[in-house]
Amino acid sequence: MTTTAPTPDTDTLTADERTFLQRLRRTPLRDLLRGRVSGALDYRQVIDAADLPDSVAAVIHRVAGRRGLTRWERVDVARELIAHFADGLDAGADPDELVAVFGDVDAAAKLIVRAKRRGRSWPYKLIARGAQAFGVLVLLYIVAIGYYAMGEPKIAVNYVAKLNAPLQGVPADQLAWPEYRKAFLAWSDYRDAEAGKYDDSNATFDQALSAKPGDEHWDAAMAMVERNARVIELLRHASTRDRYGYVMRGDGVSPEDHELWPDKDVATGEDHSMLIEVLLNDIMPMRNASNLLRLDALRAARAGDGRTVALDVETILNMVRHVSEPSILICDLVGMAMCDQALGVVSDTLQRTPEVLSDDQLRRLAHVISDRARVEIDMTGERMMFYDIIQRMYTDNGHGDGHLTPKAMQMMALVDALGATQDGPRGPYITATAAMPLANMVVASRRDMVDKYEQLMGQTESMIRRPLWETIDDADPIDAYVDANHSTLERARYALIWVLIPALSVLDRAEETAIGRTDGVLVGIAMEIYHRREHAWPASLDQLTPTLLPGVPRDRFTGRPLLYRLVDGMPVVYSVGADRDDDGGAAPADTPENREQFGDRLDQWASPRELNRNEPVDGDWVLWHAKP
Repeated sequence: MTTTAPTPDTDTLTADERTFLQRLRRTPLRDLLRGRVSGALDYRQVIDAADLPDSVAAVIHRVAGRRGLTRWERVDVARELIAHFADGLDAGADPDELVAVFGDVDAAAKLIVRAKRRGRSWPYKLIARGAQAFGVLVLLYIVAIGYYAMGEPKIAVNYVAKLNAPLQGVPADQLAWPEYRKAFLAWSDYRDAEAGKYDDSNATFDQALSAKPGDEHWDAAMAMVERNARVIELLRHASTRDRYGYVMRGDGVSPEDHELWPDKDVATGEDHSMLIEVLLNDIMPMRNASNLLRLDALRAARAGDGRTVALDVETILNMVRHVSEPSILICDLVGMAMCDQALGVVSDTLQRTPEVLSDDQLRRLAHVISDRARVEIDMTGERMMFYDIIQRMYTDNGHGDGHLTPKAMQMMALVDALGATQDGPRGPYITATAAMPLANMVVASRRDMVDKYEQLMGQTESMIRRPLWETIDDADPIDAYVDANHSTLERARYALIWVLIPALSVLDRAEETAIGRTDGVLVGIAMEIYHRREHAWPASLDQLTPTLLPGVPRDRFTGRPLLYRLVDGMPVVYSVGADRDDDGGAAPADTPENREQFGDRLDQWASPRELNRNEPVDGDWVLWHAKP
């Protein structure tokens, strides 16, 4: 008797090892769990054990080995056929006659396979159909990967060049940045601090710059001012230029600026960086320079030098005009902070040494403050950044829509840092490509992403453009969107927007605080001039108009004229503040809790919308008060 040869596994295994591995592969799990390697699912073993004639065994092998049967079904078919032929053999029939009577082996095999399939349980059929469906889905997913992998973003607009375009053709003698650069190169304290070499035993660079009269670091601040008289002159000269002229780049600094920032790469040729990667190296030195001018103005006020006070304040406000020139939100916010420094000098001087400023100087300051101390938030740069990222993440079908690309997936993986590049490592790129179909199912399409962004930006801009008293009871559109769409799926669908949309509460607070502070200082200047003329404080703010003020400024929280009263014979000008009730010009109590919330400026707090909703601290927003 001959048997069917076992299926070869590997040439390196012995015959005994091959037999063991075959039995192991064909052992039911239940036997393995009992510690037995039975090989019970090997139909060949069952046929061989039956010791049938070769012709009969060959028929059973062909039928039981038919495709479409499970291992258990093969064993069952083999046993059924063995029993069938064994009955014939036991009855004395010739093996060849039994095979002939059996008929066409292939036809019989088909019928047996069909019957076995029909007899399968419904759970098995359900699992089998599920496996087939899964296979189809996998195939479709692979096809989708190929489709999305072929998508390439189209960089249609160089937004870095577009942002710098207004500087094209401006004469060199109208540009301020080359002059500012000279000042910063001459400012040894700043350069030493940047290099980590600033050495002053009494204060760090930042402590000296932020010092106030009477602080422990005031002497160090005055020493810095004395060392940098030349720098201050260069800043004044630079501030008179018409245009700012700082060219923004994302691939490094210009050769001219490299001496100022030697640790940065030198940029050459056209810049193709993402706009969000633009290096705003100029912001910190400009803000530090305004602080240096603030210190010089405070020194001059105490020395009785009103001309220098007025000149330094005007220089800072000219610098604000320059810093705010690029249409980028962070530049506007830095400009507001610099305005606050200039207004702080005027306020301090009027309260402590008003006599150092002549009437003409006060009028000049009022004119300059009215003209240059109001920084209007501009969202142009924010929109450019968004659209620049969109064009690098999505394909463009020419009709305002498109799907995510593999490069976009790399960027989305780093969206919180906003620092993804187009040239990532191979591994992440392959992973991103494999995830493309799923990502395009979850993340919004190009059109949907843009539409949602424009909707939220439009609502935000509309609210910012209206005065606070008209919007304070309105829902913050960003907060409302977040509250209504806080699900993980929604965050994933519009992940780019969640990161890039500016926080309205921050913008609102910054702009309203700046307006209120400016109004307070302008009223203070008018008060001082009135007092000099009349040797008394006005009975109402209406007495300041129209000769000293075009009109009484409005309370940012109510829209009504600012409140005014004499307290112990001294004037106090104030807003009702976030709680919107008149506390007689009393600022919030100087308690640890309030100081933690408002910092050191309890007399000029303006926390609009969120405090209005969350039980604002009792007290008024004091915009101006004269000291005895």
